[in-house]
Amino acid sequence: MLPKRVLSAILFLFLISVGFSAFSSNAEEKPFQLIFPEIVIQHIPVSIDIRIPELSEVPLDTVHLRVSGKTEQVILVFGAGHITETFSKKETLTIEYGGYSESKQMTPVPLWMSILPPLIAIFM
Repeated sequence: MLPKRVLSAILFLFLISVGFSAFSSNAEEKPFQLIFPEIVIQHIPVSIDIRIPELSEVPLDTVHLRVSGKTEQVILVFGAGHITETFSKKETLTIEYGGYSESKQMTPVPLWMSILPPLIAIFM
C-alpha cells in the first residue's frame, strides 16, 4: 500500500490534469493561425503565413481577408497561404477572418543596421 502523501499527490495531479483538459476544450478556437517573421526590415517585403485548419482538406481555395482595413484575396493550398506586406515605420498589423481578428505590432529595423554585426565581429 502506498503512503498517504503519495496517494494525495497522485490524486492532486489527476484532478489538476482533468481541470486543465476541461478548460482547454472550452477555449474558443481561432479560425486561423498566423506565423510572423522574426525580423522585419524597413521597406523590404515580408511574407506572413496564414493557416486555416477548417480548409486543410481542400486542395485549392480562395479566401478574402481584411488586412489593416483593406480586403485581400489569398489563395490557400490545403489551408495554407501567405500575404506579403511592407513596413516603413512601426505600425500595428490587423488581420480579420471569420469574425475573429488578430493584431501584432510590427517594428521594422532600418536596413543600414544589418551592417553592424559584421563590423563588430571584425573589430573584436
